Amino acid sequence: MKILKTSPSNIELKFDKKDLELVWEYLGPERIKGDGFYNNEYHWFEVIIEEKIVAIICLAENKFLQSSLNLSVLEIFIKYRGTGIGTEIMKELKKIAKSMNYKYMTLQTRNPSLIEFYKKFNFSTHLIGKTPIMVTSL
Repeated sequence: MKILKTSPSNIELKFDKKDLELVWEYLGPERIKGDGFYNNEYHWFEVIIEEKIVAIICLAENKFLQSSLNLSVLEIFIKYRGTGIGTEIMKELKKIAKSMNYKYMTLQTRNPSLIEFYKKFNFSTHLIGKTPIMVTSL
Protein backbone atom coordinates (compact mmCIF):
# COMPACT_ATOMS: atom_id res chain seq x y z
CA MET A 1 0.00 0.00 0.00
CA LYS A 2 1.21 3.49 -0.87
CA ILE A 3 -0.20 6.69 0.60
CA LEU A 4 0.59 9.61 -1.71
CA LYS A 5 -0.05 13.31 -1.15
CA THR A 6 -2.54 14.91 -3.52
CA SER A 7 -4.85 17.94 -3.61
CA PRO A 8 -8.64 18.32 -3.42
CA SER A 9 -8.62 19.79 -6.94
CA ASN A 10 -6.78 16.73 -8.22
CA ILE A 11 -9.29 14.44 -6.52
CA GLU A 12 -12.16 16.44 -7.97
CA LEU A 13 -10.77 16.01 -11.49
CA LYS A 14 -10.12 12.26 -11.16
CA PHE A 15 -13.36 11.05 -9.62
CA ASP A 16 -17.06 11.60 -9.84
CA LYS A 17 -19.95 11.46 -7.42
CA LYS A 18 -20.39 7.67 -7.53
CA ASP A 19 -16.77 7.19 -6.44
CA LEU A 20 -16.85 9.71 -3.61
CA GLU A 21 -20.43 9.57 -2.40
CA LEU A 22 -19.63 10.47 1.21
CA VAL A 23 -17.50 13.56 0.58
CA TRP A 24 -18.84 14.82 -2.72
CA GLU A 25 -20.74 17.65 -1.07
CA TYR A 26 -17.36 18.85 0.28
CA LEU A 27 -15.11 18.17 -2.72
CA GLY A 28 -17.20 17.93 -5.84
CA PRO A 29 -17.56 20.68 -8.43
CA GLU A 30 -21.13 21.22 -7.21
CA ARG A 31 -20.12 21.22 -3.52
CA ILE A 32 -22.53 22.95 -1.21
CA LYS A 33 -20.15 23.13 1.76
CA GLY A 34 -16.58 22.46 2.70
CA ASP A 35 -14.64 25.12 0.80
CA GLY A 36 -12.26 25.06 3.77
CA PHE A 37 -11.02 21.68 2.55
CA TYR A 38 -9.32 23.52 -0.30
CA ASN A 39 -6.98 25.51 1.92
CA ASN A 40 -3.50 24.54 3.09
CA GLU A 41 -4.61 23.41 6.55
CA TYR A 42 -5.86 20.11 5.14
CA HIS A 43 -3.58 17.45 3.71
CA TRP A 44 -5.08 15.09 1.14
CA PHE A 45 -3.78 11.66 0.22
CA GLU A 46 -4.63 8.88 -2.21
CA VAL A 47 -4.28 5.29 -1.02
CA ILE A 48 -2.93 3.09 -3.80
CA ILE A 49 -2.86 -0.71 -3.88
CA GLU A 50 -1.65 -2.56 -6.97
CA GLU A 51 -1.62 0.68 -8.97
CA LYS A 52 -5.29 1.41 -8.18
CA ILE A 53 -6.58 4.22 -6.00
CA VAL A 54 -8.73 2.55 -3.35
CA ALA A 55 -9.35 5.39 -0.89
CA ILE A 56 -8.79 9.05 -0.11
CA ILE A 57 -7.70 10.53 3.20
CA CYS A 58 -7.73 14.03 4.62
CA LEU A 59 -5.65 14.91 7.69
CA ALA A 60 -5.38 18.17 9.62
CA GLU A 61 -4.07 19.28 12.96
CA ASN A 62 -6.82 19.29 15.57
CA LYS A 63 -6.98 22.87 16.85
CA PHE A 64 -8.97 21.92 19.93
CA LEU A 65 -6.73 19.18 21.33
CA GLN A 66 -3.02 19.92 21.58
CA SER A 67 -0.63 17.51 19.84
CA SER A 68 -3.37 15.74 17.91
CA LEU A 69 -3.85 14.89 14.27
CA ASN A 70 -7.45 14.76 13.04
CA LEU A 71 -8.64 12.25 10.48
CA SER A 72 -11.08 14.54 8.67
CA VAL A 73 -11.88 12.15 5.82
CA LEU A 74 -11.30 8.47 5.20
CA GLU A 75 -13.35 7.32 2.25
CA ILE A 76 -12.75 3.86 0.91
CA PHE A 77 -14.24 3.45 -2.54
CA ILE A 78 -17.36 1.31 -2.53
CA LYS A 79 -15.95 -1.72 -4.34
CA TYR A 80 -13.06 -1.97 -1.83
CA ARG A 81 -15.12 -1.75 1.37
CA GLY A 82 -15.20 -4.84 3.55
CA THR A 83 -11.86 -6.11 2.23
CA GLY A 84 -9.64 -5.17 5.20
CA ILE A 85 -8.21 -2.08 3.53
CA GLY A 86 -9.63 0.19 6.25
CA THR A 87 -7.75 -1.77 8.90
CA GLU A 88 -4.49 -1.50 6.99
CA ILE A 89 -5.01 2.23 6.41
CA MET A 90 -5.70 2.88 10.10
CA LYS A 91 -2.56 1.00 11.16
CA GLU A 92 -0.51 3.05 8.72
CA LEU A 93 -2.11 6.36 9.72
CA LYS A 94 -1.34 5.76 13.38
CA LYS A 95 2.32 5.10 12.47
CA ILE A 96 2.43 8.26 10.35
CA ALA A 97 0.90 10.42 13.10
CA LYS A 98 3.32 9.02 15.68
CA SER A 99 6.30 9.64 13.39
CA MET A 100 5.15 13.28 13.11
CA ASN A 101 5.34 13.53 16.93
CA TYR A 102 1.62 13.75 17.51
CA LYS A 103 0.43 12.30 20.82
CA TYR A 104 -3.19 11.75 19.78
CA MET A 105 -5.29 11.04 16.76
CA THR A 106 -8.89 12.25 16.56
CA LEU A 107 -11.91 11.86 14.31
CA GLN A 108 -15.65 12.41 14.28
CA THR A 109 -18.38 10.00 13.27
CA ARG A 110 -21.92 9.28 14.33
CA ASN A 111 -22.20 6.07 12.33
CA PRO A 112 -22.56 3.20 14.87
CA SER A 113 -20.69 0.66 12.72
CA LEU A 114 -17.81 3.10 12.18
CA ILE A 115 -17.68 3.83 15.91
CA GLU A 116 -17.23 0.10 16.51
CA PHE A 117 -14.58 -0.07 13.77
CA TYR A 118 -12.54 2.76 15.31
CA LYS A 119 -12.80 1.23 18.77
CA LYS A 120 -10.64 -1.62 17.41
CA PHE A 121 -7.84 0.96 17.19
CA ASN A 122 -8.36 2.13 20.78
CA PHE A 123 -10.43 5.18 19.90
CA SER A 124 -12.90 6.23 22.55
CA THR A 125 -15.52 8.97 22.53
CA HIS A 126 -14.93 12.20 24.48
CA LEU A 127 -16.55 15.62 24.53
CA ILE A 128 -14.53 18.63 23.48
CA GLY A 129 -16.84 21.47 24.39
CA LYS A 130 -20.18 20.08 23.24
CA THR A 131 -18.72 18.14 20.33
CA PRO A 132 -18.30 14.36 20.60
CA ILE A 133 -14.99 13.25 19.11
CA MET A 134 -13.15 9.95 19.10
CA VAL A 135 -9.59 10.06 20.44
CA THR A 136 -6.75 7.56 20.66
CA SER A 137 -3.29 7.90 22.15
CA LEU A 138 -0.34 7.16 19.90
